[in-house]
Amino acid sequence: MRERFRDLHANLIILRLHGISVFGTSAAFYEYTAATNAVTPPAIVADPILLNDMAPADRWNYDILEAAGGTARMRQVVHDVREVVHVSARCWLLSPCG
Repeated sequence: MRERFRDLHANLIILRLHGISVFGTSAAFYEYTAATNAVTPPAIVADPILLNDMAPADRWNYDILEAAGGTARMRQVVHDVREVVHVSARCWLLSPCG
């Protein structure tokens, strides 16, 4: 996910970019924020010897089939994407956003 954000951030015209990684029905949610150039959740520092750079299980705590869990989080992301795109488009069309 971080590589995709790295690939896209130079051409990004919106304030935030969401990413969702799904394996089966388990989902992990990521967000890149242009103002801080940061991705959440934070990266796992790789050990030079041990294979430890795997996402911990608690990052996959959303089940996309559960209304109160993954479905609600997915709706929240959709709402945020719509809002960010609307604000960015309006700003881009009307004036420099800075």
